[in-house]
Amino acid sequence: MNEYRRYSVSLEEAIEVLTGYPKQVVTELVKELYSSGLLQYLHTCLQEAGDVGGPIDYESGTALYVLVRIFKPEVVVETGVANGVSSSFILKALDQNSRGKLYSIDLHYRESMSVPIGKELGWIIPESLRNRWLLVLGESTKVLPKLLKKLGTVDIFFHDSRHTYKTMMKDIVSFGPS
Repeated sequence: MNEYRRYSVSLEEAIEVLTGYPKQVVTELVKELYSSGLLQYLHTCLQEAGDVGGPIDYESGTALYVLVRIFKPEVVVETGVANGVSSSFILKALDQNSRGKLYSIDLHYRESMSVPIGKELGWIIPESLRNRWLLVLGESTKVLPKLLKKLGTVDIFFHDSRHTYKTMMKDIVSFGPS
């Protein structure tokens, strides 16, 4: 057995360790996602759009889905939308929970993003899931503190915007005491 295999764990095992939910429950939630048609929809849209690059991989999206299903948040905030792949996973889980709202922050301009020409931010998000979604335009370091003040409480935060030290630290500091 090589070192990588000896120390690697499955998605289900990792989520079990992080949440305390039994692997069997996590496996059922993964099956639920796979039977929902969302993965096929995303795959088809991305193929038709060409090589857009940038979206999170399906395993990371599956982890987001399962965590949102387990924790049943009322308020989810994410920075970074681009095509809306991660947003779709989160919104699908909120829909399955029959509760919660996703607030997504992203720039209103194309700064080396992977959004295809002629498409809007979050273009891939299925219409049926958009009722739980609010897009907030602007630099996360500027609009996140205002949004947090307005919301009061955030149950899940997903940072997927500019991955610079400065931006990540400013976003994290936004959650600190005011």
